[in-house]
Amino acid sequence: MLRASKFLIQYLNVGNFEGSTGAHQLIVLRLNLVHDLLLVARHANDDKGKVIQQVFTKAETSEKVKNDLSVTMHNLLLWLFLSGREDEHYPTSAVLYATKHQATFFAELITKKIQEILIFVADSSKNVEAIKTSLKALTKIVMSLNSGLVSHSKAESISIDSCSRLADRTNSTFIKLLSQWLVSDEVVKYFVFELQGFAFLLDTIGTEDSKPEATAITSPDEESKDE
Repeated sequence: MLRASKFLIQYLNVGNFEGSTGAHQLIVLRLNLVHDLLLVARHANDDKGKVIQQVFTKAETSEKVKNDLSVTMHNLLLWLFLSGREDEHYPTSAVLYATKHQATFFAELITKKIQEILIFVADSSKNVEAIKTSLKALTKIVMSLNSGLVSHSKAESISIDSCSRLADRTNSTFIKLLSQWLVSDEVVKYFVFELQGFAFLLDTIGTEDSKPEATAITSPDEESKDE
């Protein structure tokens, strides 16, 4: 799962799988490879995510597993926000070639697998470290994305319509995951006090007057290299 997440960010965080990008055969092959890797991680041993749950359990006692999980969740969430594709109707192969690029189709399948993996985080209510690690990655990414949108909007480097759509998509996904992951008082306190989540929520709905400056989204493994 860690390897798949790094591959996504390094080679497939392109934001757009339509047009010439979607027609590039190398992009299609890479998307197919990542989908297969996530498929194995998601369904290894059984459909209940037994292997993923074991990773979450090990994160309680192993610092290395916890660090690897931090990088994995950061990469999966970042790709989901910037490049994820959702489609309620997954077409048959005959319809696929007639209606959309193969790249778009595989991006939708990858999005679905990532969402399924993220749901397992909520199921690991006994594995508090896994939830905290995921919440930290989620909050950091959304804060950075929203700050970036504000700055680009002020600089008029992005249209108001595009900015609004991206903000709505980002915040709706954030709220959805947040509602799934706040499963205990301990996790809620961590989100509110250590991650300053309540202040962020107020800022998101426009209650605060000031907006933070945009910052680059740095992966946890890059941060560890700088230390």
